[in-house]
Amino acid sequence: AVKADSVSFDTVYRMRNHQYGPRPVRFFIFSNDTEHKLGDSPLPNGMIRTFRDNGRDGLAFLGAEYLEYVPVRSKIELNLGADDLVVFESLVSDLKRSDFGHDIYDSVVSWDELTTWISMVKNYRSKPITFELRQQWSGDTEYKSDLPASLFDYMTVETIFTVESRDVKKLHSYVLQHLGKASKQNRVLLKK
Repeated sequence: AVKADSVSFDTVYRMRNHQYGPRPVRFFIFSNDTEHKLGDSPLPNGMIRTFRDNGRDGLAFLGAEYLEYVPVRSKIELNLGADDLVVFESLVSDLKRSDFGHDIYDSVVSWDELTTWISMVKNYRSKPITFELRQQWSGDTEYKSDLPASLFDYMTVETIFTVESRDVKKLHSYVLQHLGKASKQNRVLLKK
């Protein structure tokens, strides 16, 4: 019912194991407004299909998603699925346990575990990309990284950064978990 040529949009890659699985997912993000060459009226329920010029006087299909009613000036996020040209890897480079607490029987009842993670985003695309990384940590956790991070919710850390074309971006993060009786609350605390 609606056809829109040349709609302007932002491309974002999201890595959320808990939501989309183990691979980065590409999203086209735009609004139903005149700035994005839409917004004359609400968009009805239906399937949105996206295509790109294939360079041979034709179109290449990118993806489709069913959307519910979209009011004017509302944000639309089209999930195009995993993209093999953007790769995410995360490895544990170090693990240390310390601050052991014992009970009256000399059994270990509390300890701290510091894990050092190295995460890499490899961008094989010909353009720079925006990458959103959300990681969930359970228990009493302290999080520190070499890139600015924020809390999405009480147990989810979000880091947003740019990866240049055909480049690799590394993120070093340090996760300190208080375990056993050392665990006082279920939340992530960001450290500077």
